[in-house]
Amino acid sequence: MFKLGTVQPFNRDGTKARRNVLAYRQPTAASAPRPGSPGTEWASADVLVCLDAIGPDDDYIYVNRSPWSLVYADGTVAAPSSVTYQQFDAPEYPITDRTLKVGRCIRGWITFTAPAGQRATMVEYQSVIKREAVFDWAIV
Repeated sequence: MFKLGTVQPFNRDGTKARRNVLAYRQPTAASAPRPGSPGTEWASADVLVCLDAIGPDDDYIYVNRSPWSLVYADGTVAAPSSVTYQQFDAPEYPITDRTLKVGRCIRGWITFTAPAGQRATMVEYQSVIKREAVFDWAIV
């Protein structure tokens, strides 16, 4: 597990990227409409992904918020919110696929529906690429 702000490199088949979790807030977006589930509140993580090089078969990668989640001490996992409000932390990280070209970064806040009064223990990045490890940043 890594500290917030620790860059985690990715290197596969010539594609080199970096990802990082820079900050965490809970509760957040107090003036936004409340989450739909009882006993929940908004939490958010400031994340960054940069593409440094691309493999020979591609020109870019796609990024979105689906690989990111919050993990709690009891094993509960919170997925990114499927809704967005103007009161959420900005700029927001892409909800849907966004193209990331070599030499560019995308940074933004991902908002989650989180259990009220329970602070997550980590922010997790779990790639859809099966050979890649899961990366966790500790929330202290």
